[in-house]
Amino acid sequence: MTENHTTTIIVTQNVAEYRATVPVYINRSDVVLEIGCGAGKTTGILAKHCREVVGIDKGGSLLEA
Repeated sequence: MTENHTTTIIVTQNVAEYRATVPVYINRSDVVLEIGCGAGKTTGILAKHCREVVGIDKGGSLLEA
C-alpha cells in the first residue's frame, strides 16, 4: 500500500498569527517540525493537535525535555 504524504510550510508575520494557524492547518495524523521553537510554548500547542511534533532551536539552552 502506498501512502500519500504532503508537506506544507506555514510562514507568518508574528507569534499570534502563527498560533492561530495551528487548528486550521494541523490535524491529528500530522507529524510537525517546528524550526525556531524557542522555549517550546507553541510546540506544546502543536502537540495537542498532531500525532507528533519535533521542535528545534539554535539556542538549545531554552529547550526542556
